[in-house]
Amino acid sequence: MRASYHGNQYIGLFGKANDKVAFLPRDANKSLFYSLRERTGVEVVKTSILESNLLGVYMALTDKFAVVPYTILPSEEEIISQHVEVLKIGGRFNAWGNNIIIGKSVIANPRMNDKEAKAVENALGKEVFRRSMAGYSTVGSLVCSNSKGFVIHYKASDDEIKFVEKVLGVKGSRATANMGNGFVSIGIIANSKGYVVGEGTTGVEIARIEEGLGYLG
Repeated sequence: MRASYHGNQYIGLFGKANDKVAFLPRDANKSLFYSLRERTGVEVVKTSILESNLLGVYMALTDKFAVVPYTILPSEEEIISQHVEVLKIGGRFNAWGNNIIIGKSVIANPRMNDKEAKAVENALGKEVFRRSMAGYSTVGSLVCSNSKGFVIHYKASDDEIKFVEKVLGVKGSRATANMGNGFVSIGIIANSKGYVVGEGTTGVEIARIEEGLGYLG
């Protein structure tokens, strides 16, 4: 289903979902709210992070926990912690949705220094690999995944796709959203049950997204 956040087709900037809950900004429009609830089959919770509506940028989400900036407000942390464990990490790279990919291990922005990578490793209890993909360092923005599969920036190499498959433990494929944008994470909000895409996403793009995220099997 196509949707927008007050006319902005890059809905992944504003929301995240797992198989238990989805998060949207406090001012999310009704069409996006109800579309996300219907397609993902989970409760949609409204909140903010650092008083910002950019939840998809600041939050990295799994079924078990949410990685958020260390400076998150107590009221925001309280809301999120009612649904998943909250892991707060400080440092320069607090836009966790853009800068890490979490699976059996973690792929992180290669510009993180040793101290920052170690902080992520300690918080998540997972090995951290720093590397760029498709020529970009903001690795989290390049991949949208669920427990069935993933889609990745169309410029990703075969080796990069194989590496992500190893980290996530699922198969994936290249895709775009919103008429050719390779930063698929900012154009999609998805879990294993369903998804919502930006309203600019074409039928061909939707078919590739559905294949990569494992909805066709």
